[in-house]
Amino acid sequence: MQLRSLCILFTFLIAVAFIVPPQAVVAKSTTDSTTTDTKKKDTKEKKTKKADKSKKKAAKKQQNTKSAKGKININTATAKELALIPGVGPVTAKNIISYRKKHGKFKSSKDLLNVKGIGEKTLKKMKSKLKL
Repeated sequence: MQLRSLCILFTFLIAVAFIVPPQAVVAKSTTDSTTTDTKKKDTKEKKTKKADKSKKKAAKKQQNTKSAKGKININTATAKELALIPGVGPVTAKNIISYRKKHGKFKSSKDLLNVKGIGEKTLKKMKSKLKL
């Protein structure tokens, strides 16, 4: 009789195990929290890098405007300084320097018309920022 009741009990437990769906057990693992912590650190680092970049850009812009406020000597200026002049980009700045090396110092602002890439309109834009 005892054996029979054990068999019935065992059969009942097996039947219940198949009928009742198991509930999902979610366990917190240390790798999940580490991953989220790492992600948080990464986003913080990205934000600080963006902030640093924007600060550098602002400082560079301010430096450029300071340089652009004063007049630039076309006979001694570097390519970066020349690129600050309105109407002059990096290519035209290089053209000015190469012309200056070949032909010597500019005697007047009209000599700039001989430089490739500079015409009457560009010269008008540039004149207020030039000095010889």
